[in-house]
Amino acid sequence: MKLRGKRIVLGVTGGIAAYKAAELLRLFENEGADVWVVMTRSATRFIAPLTFRVLSGHPVLTSLYTEDASDAENADASGVEHIDLVKQADLIVVAPATANAMAKAAWGLADDALSTVVLAAGADVLWAPAMNHRMWKNAVTQDNLTRLRRLAHHIVEPGEGWMACREHGVGRMADPPEILNQVAELIGQPQDLSGVRVLISAGRTEEPIDTVRVLTNRSSGKMGIALAEEALDRGASVTLLAGAMDIAPPDRVRTERALTALEMSEKANALFPECDVLIMAAAVGDFRAADVADKKLKRGDALQVSLVSNPDILAGLARERRSGQLLVGFALETESMLEAGQAKLAKKGVDLLVLNSGTAVGGDTNEVTLLEPGRDPRPLPSLPKREVAKKILDWVVKRRAHEGSTHRARRA
Repeated sequence: MKLRGKRIVLGVTGGIAAYKAAELLRLFENEGADVWVVMTRSATRFIAPLTFRVLSGHPVLTSLYTEDASDAENADASGVEHIDLVKQADLIVVAPATANAMAKAAWGLADDALSTVVLAAGADVLWAPAMNHRMWKNAVTQDNLTRLRRLAHHIVEPGEGWMACREHGVGRMADPPEILNQVAELIGQPQDLSGVRVLISAGRTEEPIDTVRVLTNRSSGKMGIALAEEALDRGASVTLLAGAMDIAPPDRVRTERALTALEMSEKANALFPECDVLIMAAAVGDFRAADVADKKLKRGDALQVSLVSNPDILAGLARERRSGQLLVGFALETESMLEAGQAKLAKKGVDLLVLNSGTAVGGDTNEVTLLEPGRDPRPLPSLPKREVAKKILDWVVKRRAHEGSTHRARRA
């Protein structure tokens, strides 16, 4: 989702292309943006504010004057909504943008809700002009465009075609997907993992003792899900190898289930050759029962569970890696953390080890230290798990770029 977490103010002015703004709003939302709409009075003659209110889930700002009893959209307004919108917005997008709206912005006029929002926004404005081809070519309009560009505003050039006035020429509003692409370039999530195949394990394994009971741990799967969502938003093709988890995987991710360590080992070995990056965030049990009872053990039964070691999945995969694959592992330690973490880094043969103290298992934050061969440990403060995921994938992007440049240099 290119616009996840972004807030966009969509300005709609009075023109026949106003109906396209509804489609544009939906495209923004599909990419994760939170969209608020500001309309000019003339825009409401082409499309009802209720349409945008329903689509966005927010009130639509159509006036600066809340004392107007007929202004139902702003009945709960405080009088400074235009300033509040600007303070919280990542970008103002005016689509369609009439010649009149751009002229007012070029010369600093603010006589309605939208022009006031634009003036307060400064340079964070993208215009999608829509007008008759004669108006577009008029020297005054072109001078105003030059002035807006000098003020660091952005313009999505209009297209050429038949217009509502039944004339052919340049002035049609750019198609909504084209506007979306320019917005994504300005404020969107970088697609720096586009085309990269990422395999992520998440959750915990559950080793049966009998037909009911299991040996397990407190891992929730939240860290693995955060990694999967961040990788998806950055354009990666993600496969999630999921054990037992407290939360559901994202709908848009390919998910393979593996409840025991042996199942996860088998599936990881099958999926590993397909991936470019492996991130093993699952908490795989170190032990399993040597013998599993074929019935529920009773309270009075003598119970003695013999345990055997599970395979070290990550170390095994590291031995089978092909050139160019990156491996990221997770480790949880409670004593002598750095010494134990460095030992695991060497033993497992990974490129990055994320060392977790275990204090936030199952929680929404994590405090980790990043360990790399030959480098000093890099401790991170306590962060939301999505932010930890971002740091890890930032490392992946940089490491892939470095290895790519090194490989090109060797070939040269």
